[in-house]
Amino acid sequence: MSPTYGCDLHRLVFDQLSPSLENEIKSLVSQAILEHEPRVIVDEVQVRFSDEQPGLVYILVDYTVRLTNSRSNMVYPFYIKEGTNLSADDYLSS
Repeated sequence: MSPTYGCDLHRLVFDQLSPSLENEIKSLVSQAILEHEPRVIVDEVQVRFSDEQPGLVYILVDYTVRLTNSRSNMVYPFYIKEGTNLSADDYLSS
């Protein structure tokens, strides 16, 4: 439901596989996660070009889930009551 979610990888589809393309993919993916996913910290983004299938690109993302919950989390299903400072009794009485 967010039109700006994700990154602009589709514009790179016909680019030549090169170290500069690798760096651009890493940058786009890292930036998208930073902007759209506050629940994780990106540890590393790796880009690998396949030797067996020309043009195939593997993108591997290593991340750490943050220990604290954030108000900007998007969780489905959405609850009527905010999850901050509530006890289990608050949900059972709903």
